[in-house]
Amino acid sequence: MPALGHVLHLERTGLLVVQNLMGVLFLWATLALACKATNDKIAATLFVLGVALTFPALWFFNCFSTNLDGPGYLLLTAALLFPNALLIFSLLFLASFVDERSFACFGFVVLWWKLTANKPEAWTWRRIFAVDRYVLAAAAAILLHGCIRHYLTVARGFHLPTGDSAGVGFANVRESWKVFSPSILAPFKGLSLFAVLAALVAAASRNWALLFCTAAVTAVMLLQSFAVGDHTRSLAYGFPLILLSVKILKELDAGLDLRKLAALTCSFCLLIPSFNVTGGVVSWFTPVLPKALRWLF
Repeated sequence: MPALGHVLHLERTGLLVVQNLMGVLFLWATLALACKATNDKIAATLFVLGVALTFPALWFFNCFSTNLDGPGYLLLTAALLFPNALLIFSLLFLASFVDERSFACFGFVVLWWKLTANKPEAWTWRRIFAVDRYVLAAAAAILLHGCIRHYLTVARGFHLPTGDSAGVGFANVRESWKVFSPSILAPFKGLSLFAVLAALVAAASRNWALLFCTAAVTAVMLLQSFAVGDHTRSLAYGFPLILLSVKILKELDAGLDLRKLAALTCSFCLLIPSFNVTGGVVSWFTPVLPKALRWLF
């Protein structure tokens, strides 16, 4: 957001307008993907209503100050929309410069496109581990980011904040486990049920390659999220996992009623208060409209 404001010569108000427009685009992209994954407009609408009540969506509309994460969530979600490998590379590369935490979720994007390109009976070890254009797009985005980051570090002295003093490092993982339960619930609330059910269905159908790859990428995401202080913001980059899980449930034809499941998870999202876990502290999350009304009245 700061870079966007600098390029477009936007002041704070202009950046906030752009941030909120990005939130609308995020929800639209999610609706388009949910329709594609479920082939059911009612289920997709219920799903998006649930998403609108979770951290990734609320983050766009929460603060009277700009933040970095919203564009990252949008770029990762947009990478699931278009099959063009060059466009996927561009979106992932941009997401990596929003925040390096997005790296851990590139695997979900690759898996989405691998499952889109093949029918469930073809989700074998060989197909999933095959080096295709989507793997190359993600790898190229990581490589280019690494080269630019190395140049900025060596030639310009722009160092990433790491280590105990910056609150970033694997030494934080042990302390982070103390708030594991609220941290896992905070970003997606009831929508996490999709991921759990997708894992169970994949295991029941003996689709071990899919289960292993999804679990491996999820483990990496969890490890890096608990290595930093702001767990909820980090875990929210894993939103593509929720969409991937919806796709798995539909494609494997688990016999679940996706409309009822979407309605159930949406209800959970409505009933569970929105909150953020940072540095072991749980804080309530108030969207921008209630804040404005409170300030006015």
